[in-house]
Amino acid sequence: MEIVEYSIITTWQIILLLSVVFMIAEIFVPSFVFFPIGVGLLISSIIAIWVPAAPDIIWISAVVIVLVFFALRRVAKPLMSSRVEKTAVDRYVGKRVVVVTPVQHHRSGEVKLYGEVWNAFACHAQQSFAQDEVALVKGIRGNKFLIEKCSEVSEDPQ
Repeated sequence: MEIVEYSIITTWQIILLLSVVFMIAEIFVPSFVFFPIGVGLLISSIIAIWVPAAPDIIWISAVVIVLVFFALRRVAKPLMSSRVEKTAVDRYVGKRVVVVTPVQHHRSGEVKLYGEVWNAFACHAQQSFAQDEVALVKGIRGNKFLIEKCSEVSEDPQ
């Protein structure tokens, strides 16, 4: 009597399982690395149905994963947000501030806007601001205002 062993799980099923694991991993680590690998393994599992030799499917899988990885990254890159997101402090650009402590281009000082004190730098190297001078917020870098001379002085910039 001859004993015949049947494999319960085949190569393509193992690759399919790995594919699912990688795609689920993308949910927990959203870096768009695991998903292309999972898609490449999914395609490889379909190919593995017709390619019976395990060493051959390893090389085929590696090539498919690399091709899918770069193809999906190229497609997804324009869809990913590369623009600068607006924040609440962006509303301060264009507002007038009062200088609390002297401000220079290379050394920060403090300015006051709506009762809050902010760190600030001069936008231009040749500009400096004395205490109680009125300036205009031209931009924000990190948590510091970039200010420049104000041509029109208002009564109360607050």
